[in-house]
Amino acid sequence: MMMVIEIFIILHIHKQRNQSPVHMSIEIKEVNSRRMLRTFIHIPEMLHKNYHNWMPTIYADDWKFFDATKNHLFNSCDTVLAVAYMDGKPVGRIMGIIHRIYNDIRSENNARFGYFDSIDDQNVAHALISFIIDWAKKFDKSVLVGPYGFSDKDVQGLLIDGYDKMPLIDSACNPAYIVKLIEKDGFSK
Repeated sequence: MMMVIEIFIILHIHKQRNQSPVHMSIEIKEVNSRRMLRTFIHIPEMLHKNYHNWMPTIYADDWKFFDATKNHLFNSCDTVLAVAYMDGKPVGRIMGIIHRIYNDIRSENNARFGYFDSIDDQNVAHALISFIIDWAKKFDKSVLVGPYGFSDKDVQGLLIDGYDKMPLIDSACNPAYIVKLIEKDGFSK
């Protein structure tokens, strides 16, 4: 049995953050079609299929989860899904969530990011995170937290230990470099 240790990352959006130059061939596209959603859902498989302990999600569940007509949580949240392309190939993904009800109940002004995957390239990670920060600023959000989903029933956090163990389904399953990419972009535990 594997023990998953999760970390939660917080970035104050208006705080100075590490700025890395964005590689000119990185393009971030908002998911706006079924074809792009397919790419978004399958990016982890493309990126991590050779990672010895990577475990795919249940794709039929992902299709329902990321479909605003089938997942009622989209009704109480502002969301955005984005895919990073480098030289025309998908190399990363991220989701931004502003959970209006949760923020109201907790008197918070937070945006969330989740479902972050990237190749091991700081420029790609920076471009994806910057996209979500810019999106969150349009809603006047002051803090970005994550990795979170809509609720605590979704996969959240990052695996930071136990990379040699087989993961459990619906738990964080990321290579070690993902943690470093996020931390190098100005986030802290």
